[in-house]
Amino acid sequence: MTGSKLLLGTVGFLQQAPGIPLTPVAGVISDRINRRPALFLVQLGLLLQALFLAFAIGTNRASVPVILTLCTVQGVLNAFDLPIRQSLVPELVSDRSDLSSAIALNSAIFNLARMIGPALGGVLVALLGEMSCIVANAASFLPILYALGLPMQLQPEAGRTKQSTILGDVAEGLRYTRAQRPFPDLLLLLASHGLFGLSYLVLLPVLARDVLHGGPRMLGLLFAAAGGGSLLAALRLATRCNLRGLLRSIGLSSMIASVAMVLIGVVDSAPTVMLLIAAAGYGFISVSGACNTILQTLVDDNLRGRVLSLYSLSFIAMIPLGNLLLGVLAEHLSVQHTIALFGFLLLMSSGAYCLRLESLRKAARPIYVKRGVIPWQN
Repeated sequence: MTGSKLLLGTVGFLQQAPGIPLTPVAGVISDRINRRPALFLVQLGLLLQALFLAFAIGTNRASVPVILTLCTVQGVLNAFDLPIRQSLVPELVSDRSDLSSAIALNSAIFNLARMIGPALGGVLVALLGEMSCIVANAASFLPILYALGLPMQLQPEAGRTKQSTILGDVAEGLRYTRAQRPFPDLLLLLASHGLFGLSYLVLLPVLARDVLHGGPRMLGLLFAAAGGGSLLAALRLATRCNLRGLLRSIGLSSMIASVAMVLIGVVDSAPTVMLLIAAAGYGFISVSGACNTILQTLVDDNLRGRVLSLYSLSFIAMIPLGNLLLGVLAEHLSVQHTIALFGFLLLMSSGAYCLRLESLRKAARPIYVKRGVIPWQN
């Protein structure tokens, strides 16, 4: 509508920015309430938001202020969606021995959808136009609401938190997370991926237009490449049945993603860029999915919502800050130089994690053994 890179970054910022102050509160609420009806209400709100956007576009009322307002509403709802939805997963698993696999599968699906959704959107834009994406998004909430309304055999919930104040519960979650290594290290790496890594996706429309000299079809191919790499990572993650070797895999995957971003900033061949985007997608989903699997498997049930809110804050809530910063920098630097700079910063963060890896594995092993994840001799 405007051709503004800054507004493009602002849209990405507003879709997630409310999560920065609200996500810790959402984690506390998730640990206090019945998660299933709460998730139903949040998904219903997201459906209404999508319908309002479709109505605004269909009636030519989709001004910039309207779009920014609806993005903010979506950001508020997303802040509550992730901690509640992720915390519900263990209640769906009847056999605790299947919990690690179920968490890995859920994490793989969640992260895969974040990449494949834009890829499908790019194809729909190229074939049917923007309105088709808006309508498809609104319709996608209907089967979710239907599934949440079906009878479910949920497992008994852990005792709810006994703190009397929201701030007290937030503080308890912070203290617990700080004391449970490898949690702080994983959250720091996730924060760097959200700030310097996945945020680059917001600039793919500019990359497709200005560097690769393509239109919606090229944008769809770029997102499809990211989705292809993500699919490979998700399938690999979903087939794992334990956590052994996962900390080392996180370091390697982080290095792959960061190096791919740096190289995206120096090449202008469409096939090469798509290959690098696929490699970056593989790395990003491997890291975020593996971190989520470790956190979900090792966390105490009565603190699950609060720890997952920190996961959301460290990773998902950092993406809008990266979007905004990318938009600002891209106004003064080329889009490729901006992506390469962020890739270099992510590479530094990945290297710092790898340097701590051995001490991190030694610190995490007793927790693994205590949780029954691995036997002591392994």
